[in-house]
Amino acid sequence: MKKHAANIITLSRIFFIFVVVVLLYCKDCPFAYCEALILTAILMWFDGLDGFVARKFGISSRLGALLDIMGLLIRFVHLLLKKDTRHLEQLL
Repeated sequence: MKKHAANIITLSRIFFIFVVVVLLYCKDCPFAYCEALILTAILMWFDGLDGFVARKFGISSRLGALLDIMGLLIRFVHLLLKKDTRHLEQLL
């Protein structure tokens, strides 16, 4: 289990990025934006946690490096897309 702990944390972070996306686009939920903000803060903490766990247990794998970069890219691409769609909504 220790061997895969960092990868499990990273995979859960990637999954919850999609949960944040759904919360941000949910217009019927009154507290969705607040929940997405709190979940994003937790995900940022998880980003550091997976690196800490990997260093503590001496775990290093190509899959882990790829998953970590993929999680960061998904988060930043989403932020860029969300920023662009807000401008489009204001124009309409």
